[in-house]
Amino acid sequence: MENITITENQKKIIARLGDPIYTPEHLETWLNSNDNVFANAPAALTAMGAHGFYKAVLAIEKLERSERERLCKEAEENADGTCRGYCHSETDDEPAEMCKECERSEFHGEELEG
Repeated sequence: MENITITENQKKIIARLGDPIYTPEHLETWLNSNDNVFANAPAALTAMGAHGFYKAVLAIEKLERSERERLCKEAEENADGTCRGYCHSETDDEPAEMCKECERSEFHGEELEG
């Protein structure tokens, strides 16, 4: 079984969900356990719960990625094909939040104020 590591994006989703039990540390511990229901039923059931929660986090991540991609396709582009990132911003003086880390953004790799 491959070792599962929670990504930074997944950690943000977990934080937003705000469950007091299913923290990134708790999930990594139980997702990577190898318990057997016949040898240690409580541990196996705990791991099963962690796997279910993690599957939900993955589903949220996929849904958010799909939404970002949809919005990105609608975004205004510069002549060189980089994304301006302004069309979904609340103001025109900074890129939309979702665009700040996008590789297509004209701001990618630059340190933004804020």
